[in-house]
Amino acid sequence: MKKLNISIIAVLLIMMSSYVNAQNIVPVNDNNQSSPFAIRMHVSPPFSLLSTRIKSDTYNDEKKDGLGYTMGADFVYYYFRNDKFRASVSLGFGLSNYRSSRQLSYTHSVNTTDIDGDDVLITETVDNMFEVLSLKYLDIPLKFGFEFTLSETLDAYLSVGATYGLNLKGKYKNEATITRTGYYAAYNALIFDVDVDGSPYFYPTNKRMTSDDVVALKKNISLEAALGLKYKLNSKLSFLVGVKYMHGLSDIVDESSSFIVKHDDAYHYSLNSLAVRGDKIQTRALGIEFGLQLKLW
Repeated sequence: MKKLNISIIAVLLIMMSSYVNAQNIVPVNDNNQSSPFAIRMHVSPPFSLLSTRIKSDTYNDEKKDGLGYTMGADFVYYYFRNDKFRASVSLGFGLSNYRSSRQLSYTHSVNTTDIDGDDVLITETVDNMFEVLSLKYLDIPLKFGFEFTLSETLDAYLSVGATYGLNLKGKYKNEATITRTGYYAAYNALIFDVDVDGSPYFYPTNKRMTSDDVVALKKNISLEAALGLKYKLNSKLSFLVGVKYMHGLSDIVDESSSFIVKHDDAYHYSLNSLAVRGDKIQTRALGIEFGLQLKLW
């Protein structure tokens, strides 16, 4: 997927460069008679230090930001222009990847019933848990842009807008040392050190477990803003560099569980993601944005 995304961006940039080189060379000065339409390509790759955060209400203190990326293209329409100021609206698409990690230990107890219907208090002790969570979204942004002329070849720009993100994939890798006990108050019995594959009773002691699995996601509604400079290479093509911030508004995880341990229908056990434990998960990103803008017609 990553190689495909880079290839698509490279082909589009080559096409844009070829188109511009085919045009007659004219002065770079903008004027109100030029086309009000443009295409803008933008990318915030990992090497640009796009710091992404998957915000958690419960485990936010233990989180560490990760390096993600965002890339896309916008169709831009300038609805107001004069010698110094231009205003635009744009609609586009993009791909965003958010990454974050957490490392922690905790103990948690839940009253539930077992497979036979007996009441049981299950206590999970989770030691040295480390998890990396990676989320991918297909973004559809609607943005308003404002540009102010600083010189014949240099503009300052600001863009603000909202994005509707379609979930593509949520993936996590984690590992932890797990101890589980089950207390049956009706029998005054504590069950522990039971670790039999395929058994509905799973109460291991200091068992090291790992998982590499997916997490179900919902749509991601977010706000975004970018501030930077646009340098005019010629009458058609401009280079942009700026700072971009993305702020998720919605809770994006579409599953929930009280336990860190999960099992399939055959009672093979693995680990849940921390993200599914009844928490509110939102996205954040801050980094450097690069781009090219091509005037049409």
